[in-house]
Amino acid sequence: MKALLKAAAANVIKQIFLTLLFLGFFIPSFAQDIIYKKDGSVIHAKIQEVTETAVRYRRHNNPNGPTYTDLRNKLIKIVYESGGEDIYDQRAAAKLTAWEASKDSLGNAAPLDLSSSSFVYAELLGISGILSINYEGQLAKDGPVHLYGRLGLGFSNASLHVPHGFLLGFGSDASQLELGINGAFISRFRTNPQKADDAFSFLHGDGEFRYSISPSLGYRYQNPDGFFFKFYVPLIISKDNFGIGGRYDYIPTSISTNSWGLPYTDYKKVEKPGRWGVTPWIGFGLGYSF
Repeated sequence: MKALLKAAAANVIKQIFLTLLFLGFFIPSFAQDIIYKKDGSVIHAKIQEVTETAVRYRRHNNPNGPTYTDLRNKLIKIVYESGGEDIYDQRAAAKLTAWEASKDSLGNAAPLDLSSSSFVYAELLGISGILSINYEGQLAKDGPVHLYGRLGLGFSNASLHVPHGFLLGFGSDASQLELGINGAFISRFRTNPQKADDAFSFLHGDGEFRYSISPSLGYRYQNPDGFFFKFYVPLIISKDNFGIGGRYDYIPTSISTNSWGLPYTDYKKVEKPGRWGVTPWIGFGLGYSF
């Protein structure tokens, strides 16, 4: 009986030793650091060095291979094998956390989208007076096509403007060609046409209230790290006094003869009445994307 118990105890000790030996080789092979990059890639690695500007590492599946270097501003975060984290982009890290939480039981989720979806910017000229403050939000995205909505508040020296519209961006998450259909409510501070001396009375007329529609073509750059810029050319369509045809008509009044006896026609310059017209314009926007 004692011999049987001794043999069983020896067998248990042997099994424990083999298990510990197996774990000693197996667990370290899975110990790894995980690098999450802003382009959506995930790298399993062994970190070699972290400097103020860069991270140097070797790939986990090739520990004796070459050392790679990535700039820290291209990374979202590093999760170390110890469980600690270095986060380099709080906004992208929050999106990454939300994306991981959205996975179903099989680990499936919609593609991770780290592009900017909100924009706040100041605009000079454009469809919204001399200066305006605007918000744009990304409403939808399908590959290289981005749909945005816009709302703002602007002014000239004699008008209040409320610009709004829908914009289509074509290109990468950062650099896009922009096509838009814009509108603007315009309310004048002054209602006396004789005192309507601001430049935008030419664009939007001398009445108390106007509405303009403006198709536009432009370019936008939106860095996920925060910088936003846009330039566009709207064609302002409104009932105005300054369209492509000019502000004045020249009406023939009489036929006279010059000093050489040659006939010529006298014209009277008459300001056109308010009419629907098209005015090419320009706009610049500068602000913050997030």
